[in-house]
Formats: sequence, structure tokens, C-alpha cells
Amino acid sequence: MHVTSLSVVLLIGAGWFIRTLRNLENVEPGYQRKKLVLVRDRLARVPGVRGVAYSENALSAARSPRTKVSVEGYKSQKPRDLNARFDQAGPNSW
Repeated sequence: MHVTSLSVVLLIGAGWFIRTLRNLENVEPGYQRKKLVLVRDRLARVPGVRGVAYSENALSAARSPRTKVSVEGYKSQKPRDLNARFDQAGPNSW
């Protein structure tokens, strides 16, 4: 009985995960995917290139650097609550 219940819970969780992935395909990321190229080079000098932007961590938030944040008067129960992630990105931000 317990194995069956666990299997049902896992199947429901897998279904939610698949639905989330499908929903993420329709999220507008704020840039045109069809015109995006990920490389490490000096593209601004290439003839025909109209604009270049830089992102230290590409599109992966998993690799973004962290820094500690302190808020006066706030005491966190979990140290990870005081971590902030950031990325340096922007047009012509070489």
C-alpha cells in the first residue's frame, strides 16, 4: 500500500514538473532567442554586427556569484537567506 501511494505522489510530481517545463518554453525572456549567439569573442568588430552585450554568467543563474547582504535590525534563522546573487550584464558592457 505504501509503495503504491509513493508511486502516485511521484507520478503527480513528475506531471507538475513536465507542465512547468512546458510553461517555461512560453515565457518571454526579454530578448529575441532567434538572434542570440553565445560565444567568447570580440564580436563588436565583426562587420554587420549591430550590437553586443556581455553577461558574466551567460544565461545560467546556477553559476551566478553570491554576496552577503545585511539588513539593519533583521536576524535570519537561515544564513542562506542573507545571500544575494548577481550578474554583470548590459549593452556594450565590456
